[in-house]
Amino acid sequence: MTTTQVRRSWGQWLQELLTHDHFPDLDRKLRRLFWNPLGGLLLACLTAVLCALYIHPRAWILALGLLAIVVIGVSWPWLARLGLRGQLRFAARRCREGESVTAHLAAVNHLPWAAYGVLVRQGIELVAGLPCVPGRGRAERSWTFTPPRRGIYPREPLEIGTGFPFGVFEPTRPVTVAEELIVWPRTFAMMAVPDLEGENRLEGAVSRTKAGTSGDVLGVRPYRRGDSPRRIHWGQSARHDRLIVCELQSSARPMVLIALDDEPSHHQGESREWAIRLCASLCESWLEQGAEIALWLRGEVIGPAAGQRHRHNLLDALARLPDTPGEPFDPHHAAWQSFQGTRVIVGSEHTPADRLALRVLLCAAAFVGPATPAPPQTWVWINDPQRVALLARQGAKQ
Repeated sequence: MTTTQVRRSWGQWLQELLTHDHFPDLDRKLRRLFWNPLGGLLLACLTAVLCALYIHPRAWILALGLLAIVVIGVSWPWLARLGLRGQLRFAARRCREGESVTAHLAAVNHLPWAAYGVLVRQGIELVAGLPCVPGRGRAERSWTFTPPRRGIYPREPLEIGTGFPFGVFEPTRPVTVAEELIVWPRTFAMMAVPDLEGENRLEGAVSRTKAGTSGDVLGVRPYRRGDSPRRIHWGQSARHDRLIVCELQSSARPMVLIALDDEPSHHQGESREWAIRLCASLCESWLEQGAEIALWLRGEVIGPAAGQRHRHNLLDALARLPDTPGEPFDPHHAAWQSFQGTRVIVGSEHTPADRLALRVLLCAAAFVGPATPAPPQTWVWINDPQRVALLARQGAKQ
């Protein structure tokens, strides 16, 4: 080993010795005790007491002054906390990623004196503040909140408290939330429902722009053996000197089971969130087209249905999907294999294949580096993070 290599190894060892946290638990306790105004005041008070004992008695004046600041700075906020109550509510029950919603905070003070400098925090993050809550009164504050991503808000418990008058101690109590805010994934228009298998004919079903035997008139066509005489368009038949019949809409609803593969190990970067947005877009677009949609999430199936309430159920389930790992998608599961209808999988290139299902796959590698080729049996392949919505609409046609 050369002299330069020896110096470099010794330098790395010394840097590791000086910068590594060898006692993390003790370090957290010391930070909590001394890296705040109360810890500094207590340390200064102890120093003043030592100076009064061993140097000069006049230091008792400084020690008593510091002790008075600590007592008042702790007791006053603690008493104010006993009388404070806070409630948060949102102007809407649901919204989407990036949409603004109004948040309303009401603070009530049950004590006979006012509480100043009231703050609402989420962890260490300041959410809102009120300059004063009068004694035996209330104060309100409203602001515009824009959720950055899907989920249930508030994501962490909120706490209300005050550090007045000195800010050396800030006791808090929980803020009640009148009703949680459900933030749906962002959605976009998708391709038409694939006409494969599994159509359910229902009385009163929404008619589709597909030829059938009921619903509104789509157009006319030449007569075919077996057509009902009631559908013959006699005016067009006389004009063309041959039988012309009316083409009606179909009242058959396609049944689709959409499976979401959100296993974190199968995704990179933002590919998992985009897979959830794709799944939500398929559910919403195909419900609007008259399909019955079932959703597979972590081994559980939300049964096929249609309508506005089912749309809310599907998007609520996707909004509540946790970030922790769950049961991975299994194409051999009995509920998946027994479904009588079209099956669609939304995932990444690491999602297990199923030759009987249509696969809408995001290239997870493209979200952190260069894209990889599309795996076999892929219906829609999305390899550009900047054009997810466009490729999702056009991918099935390519």
